[in-house]
Amino acid sequence: MLASQVTVKLRPGAQSRSSLRCGSCLCSVATVCPSGIAPQRIAAECPLPSATQLVVTSSRAKPLGQSRNLAKILHQRPLVQILGGVRACTIAGSYRGAATFNSGGVRPMSRTESPYGIHRVVGQHSLPQPADRLDATLPCGTTEIELAVEHLHVDASGMRQLRTQHRGDLQAVRTALLALVKERGKLHNRVTNSGGILVGTVTAVGADYPDPPAVGTRIATLVSLTLTPLRLVELGAVDAHSNSIPARGTAFLFARSRWTEVPTDIPEAVALAAFDVAGAPARVKARTRPGMRVLIVGAGNSGTLAAVAALEAGASEVIVTDISERRLSRLAALGFNALRTELADATDAIEFARRTAPSADLTVSCVDRPNVELGCILATRADGHIIFFSMTTDFARAALGAEGVGSGATLEIGNGFYPGHANLVIDIFRRYPLVRDLLAAEN
Repeated sequence: MLASQVTVKLRPGAQSRSSLRCGSCLCSVATVCPSGIAPQRIAAECPLPSATQLVVTSSRAKPLGQSRNLAKILHQRPLVQILGGVRACTIAGSYRGAATFNSGGVRPMSRTESPYGIHRVVGQHSLPQPADRLDATLPCGTTEIELAVEHLHVDASGMRQLRTQHRGDLQAVRTALLALVKERGKLHNRVTNSGGILVGTVTAVGADYPDPPAVGTRIATLVSLTLTPLRLVELGAVDAHSNSIPARGTAFLFARSRWTEVPTDIPEAVALAAFDVAGAPARVKARTRPGMRVLIVGAGNSGTLAAVAALEAGASEVIVTDISERRLSRLAALGFNALRTELADATDAIEFARRTAPSADLTVSCVDRPNVELGCILATRADGHIIFFSMTTDFARAALGAEGVGSGATLEIGNGFYPGHANLVIDIFRRYPLVRDLLAAEN
């Protein structure tokens, strides 16, 4: 039995390719026509009855019949891009809305879901995070979890940008967030390229979702809202000092999206704030060796948890810097013997390195403002290690800055996911109630 066949026809003399794909079992094969005139048709055996043929045209040919919509979707791309888009999107299942032809009839193309969520990307051949728009209107798929949204926790850099843009007008910030989600189908700040996380109750679970939570379970997402399909029907008031916002709506998690149950013994706002930055303390604990001198830039949520993680890993000294005396005094009040605080501005690289001397073995940037890269580099040993956890980091500036001062320090991008990171921060709260209280006061 023939598998589903996708053929791209070109003008005479141009190179042609055919791609065979079964819409049910995803078997596929591609070839290049040696004649350069007509496509070579290939037959593939498939045990499933899904034989259909789809014919589209290149950018220089006239669309055939009802394939006009398909040609429009492909944006009249060159052959290689068209072929790659058709094959990859078809296999991933994101190629919705195209027409397939079977004995002259037209029917919607079957949707095959991707564990990465590619099937919800609108109008692009892309993963969900860099995509411009996601479709949050589709029902829960077989490899997804559906959530009734209760709270959003917007990341610090994104909230700072919105508050600054709207000059502290919190109602304008709320309106901007609603418009952003409506426009993009996700909470993805175009300026900072950041999002946040959310808390919600599981309302549906796809039959093929691996190891799912039970319906009714309250969970927090551990992946960014920049890749989480989201639609909102209500958003609460924005607080001037908190990034947590009550909300009502629907969100979806993909098979590869991480989540954790909301603990019942930790205030929800505190747990959310910690989950949002849990990658920082988890990475710091993994990178810290006994006897190291660790420098934490920023005394906010991520900086506080990273400092505790470094102390627990055996650092001989942990220096935390910030431009806020209030934050530093609250951190110093925790009473850790190996913890030192320093009022210093990392955007002034030379003075910052002087105030934090001697050079650190490990430096972690946890600030929500730009231009601290050179300060971190100068304050770190030339053979040290720097984790840039902040979403405001300019990695070109960091790389070129290190090169310019002759630093061979390892520069690490602070991926927000690390195995066991959610459990780590909750464990810190349970063993250090003062740390929990400190974050409660900030969130």
